[in-house]
Amino acid sequence: MPPGHVSLTIAFAADSWTEIYDGSGQPVLYDLGRAGSQRTIAAAAPLSVTFGNAPAVTLHVGGRPVTRPAPPAGGTVSRFKIEADGTLR
Repeated sequence: MPPGHVSLTIAFAADSWTEIYDGSGQPVLYDLGRAGSQRTIAAAAPLSVTFGNAPAVTLHVGGRPVTRPAPPAGGTVSRFKIEADGTLR
């Protein structure tokens, strides 16, 4: 994988709208993740990530399981960034 890129594996336990943009703002994944499906992508960091039904999503960054930020109280949408070293913020 090129330097500055990060790989993600996303598993969907239930349908979840997913938007991922690379470091230049280009869409990498802009789609509905279907229940029971999995997607793997690699793109230039930092990645901007939005999950519409975040509790239904399991995320691995660079092959490691990560805990994504919890949605705001009472919500299901989670928005965060993933840096080249795999850290979430």
